[in-house]
Amino acid sequence: MMSGGHVIRPWAGISGWGVFAMTVPVDKSASYLGLPAAAPPSAEDSALAVLRRSSVLAALSTLSFRQREVIVLRYYADLSEPQIAAALGISRGAVKSHVARAKDSLREMLV
Repeated sequence: MMSGGHVIRPWAGISGWGVFAMTVPVDKSASYLGLPAAAPPSAEDSALAVLRRSSVLAALSTLSFRQREVIVLRYYADLSEPQIAAALGISRGAVKSHVARAKDSLREMLV
């Protein structure tokens, strides 16, 4: 399917909020070792996390469609470079190039 000149990929339905709304699994190793559980995050920590997510979403929105696509597949879908290249129909070198350029842009905007 095409949308605005872009092919809609199955993973393209992952919205920025959906990606960032995913939670990291709780490390249960402390409970297995009989250690006390970690304290829940403070209100300040939660507010800072929302600001960080907002900053990352804003930075991601400035990337080109292809750069956003490879970043999501590489770091959120955890696909390898060969898998991304095959899925997008581009060379592995192009994947590396898009990832490197996207990371450079994100670094400039977020640091």
